[in-house]
Parts: sequence; structure tokens; C-alpha cells
Amino acid sequence: MIFIILGIILRFVLMPIVYHPDVRAMGMGGYLISQKGQVTQFYDYLSRQPRDDRWVEIFTDGLFIYPPLAYWVHGLFMSLTSPVYPFTTLLALLNEAEIAKTLPTWNYLLFMLKVPYLVLEAVLIFAIYKLTDPKYKKSVLIFCMLNPVVLYSAYAMGQFDILIGYLVVIAALGALRSSYLSAVLLGIASGFKPFPLFLLPMLGTNIKAKIISVLVGLATYGFIISPYLRSVAFKHYALLASQTDKLDYAKILVSGSQYLSLFWLGIILLYWWNWYKPQHLPIWGWFTAILLLFYSVTNWHPQWLTRVSILLIISLIQNRRTRLPIAVLFCVATVILLSFYTFIPDQAISMARAIFAATSIVTVLKMRES
Repeated sequence: MIFIILGIILRFVLMPIVYHPDVRAMGMGGYLISQKGQVTQFYDYLSRQPRDDRWVEIFTDGLFIYPPLAYWVHGLFMSLTSPVYPFTTLLALLNEAEIAKTLPTWNYLLFMLKVPYLVLEAVLIFAIYKLTDPKYKKSVLIFCMLNPVVLYSAYAMGQFDILIGYLVVIAALGALRSSYLSAVLLGIASGFKPFPLFLLPMLGTNIKAKIISVLVGLATYGFIISPYLRSVAFKHYALLASQTDKLDYAKILVSGSQYLSLFWLGIILLYWWNWYKPQHLPIWGWFTAILLLFYSVTNWHPQWLTRVSILLIISLIQNRRTRLPIAVLFCVATVILLSFYTFIPDQAISMARAIFAATSIVTVLKMRES
């Protein structure tokens, strides 16, 4: 119980005191949805403003680069808490951050920008607790509450990857009961960022179940984004976001114009492995393998590690053989994280990435031994 209380205290300490500029996009999206009625038009809002508009000058037309649920979470929360939400300070933040920091409700605004994650995390952790094997329930709860990656990404930086991470875990734990419901959950997770769509082929134990799972997940994602498909800004900045280029960056040239993408090579190998030997890994192990592949061959942002951190916690608890490699993964990830805030030579970071990739392979192989 003391560790759970400590986790809650750490969240409440971090929420009002740590600021990251990325929260402005979430705040503006939520404000336009809840206060300006831009429910299906907020992606195009900035492009419709005069070119000398203050927000256009600060943020440009391409501020909203994520699928709609990333902004809907804040829009819904702002709608529910409108009477007590510090909109004056939020608008000050959107116009001039340095001025906003001097206002008396500055810390209250930071707290309110992160509260949606706190509320949804409580619901999602409860779902994970209910799905977890009874002998592991307590350990999973404690590690989730003290997960340093979640504390950093959600409650310091104010990033929504926490929601993707928990939805992926619930989908993995619930797959044995219903692969189709898990597909829906992955489709919802993709409504924040599309990457969970890559996990859909791991659901189901035969070709029919796999095809239906993929179709259900894609249909769920399609339903979420359908109101925005007429938006030019959504299609340009969010649906076909530039971040997708990261998947093909690591490559082996086979001619002057052709190459082997390491990501696609790796993920197709995993799909084939799952097809022939699905029993080699639990569903959460297959999900972990795909996510570790992604981190091994891309230049990922620190908050993205949230998506796999909870899966690694489950493996850490349930499989002793993975504890050493997972500890190494977290240590190496910390070095990579520090490179975003302080100077570390590229050679050292490159070595860290090599260690991460090699240790990811070892981690997956050790999962197979369980």
C-alpha cells in the first residue's frame, strides 16, 4: 500500500511543477473543441486564420499532427470542467508562455492539463489489475504506480502515450478471452497514434480470426478518423504525418535506388514466426517484440518508450529470465533519454542504440523460454 501511495504522491508533485512546450498543442486542441465548437474542424482552424494571426505566427498551420483522440481527451475534460478550468491562463500560454508562467494560476493550469491522464490511468490500471493472474496482481499494480517512464512522460512532459501503452496492455491481456475486443482496443489506441495497427496481425490463432481481427481494428480506427477525412490539414499533417518516415530510415542498400528496410524486414519475420509458432510467445510477448523492433531501428522520442514499458513490467514480473536484459534496456534507454537534454557524443549514442537492439533480441528469446 505504501508504494501505491508513493506513486500517487509523485504524480501530484510532478503535475503542477514541470512544463514541456508540447502541452500547448493539446491545450489548444482541447480549447478549440470544447470552447469554440471546432469539433470536426479544429485541424483546419489555423489554416483558416489570417497569416498575421498570433497563433499562426507561433505555431504555423501544422500544429495538430496526431489523430483526433489525442485532442478529444482534452476537449472532453475541458467541457466537463469548464466552470473551474483556468482558460485565461491557457490563452496566455498559447499567446506568450513566459507571461503565462508569471500568472498565479500557472501551476493550476499545468495540473489541469495532466489530470485527464491521471483519471484515465486509474481506470486503465484497474482493468489491467482485473485481467492479471491473481499471483501477479500486487506486483503489477506496484510497478505500474512507480513506473519511471510513465512518471516522466505523462506527469512531467504531459504526453498522452500513457494511454496508448495501457490500451495495448489491456488488449494483450484480454486477447485470450476475445481477440475481436482486443482488436477494438488496438483500434482505439491507434486513434491516438497509428502504430498499434501493426499489432493487429498478432491477434487470433487461425487465418479467419486474424483477418477478422485486422478488419475490426482497422474499422475501429477508420470510424474514429472518418469525420476528419475531408480535412486537408488532417490528411497532410496527421494522417500522413512526417514521423512515419522514421520506419524506413534504417536500411541496407541493395542498389543505387533500392534498399531493404530493417523495420519491414523485422516485422514481416515476426509475422511469419507468429503464423507458424504462435505458442512460442504469449500475446503480450508478440506485442513487445514488435515494439522493441521499432525502438531498435528508429530514432524514437523519449515519451514513446511508454508504449512498451508496461509490457516489459509484465515480463519482468512473470519471467525471471528476462529481468537482466530488461534492466539493461531501461538503463540504455535512460542514456538515450539524457541525450535529448545534454551533450553526449553521437558515437556513444550509436553504441547505446546497438546495445538496445541486441538486448531487445535477447529479451524476446528469453520470453520464448518461459
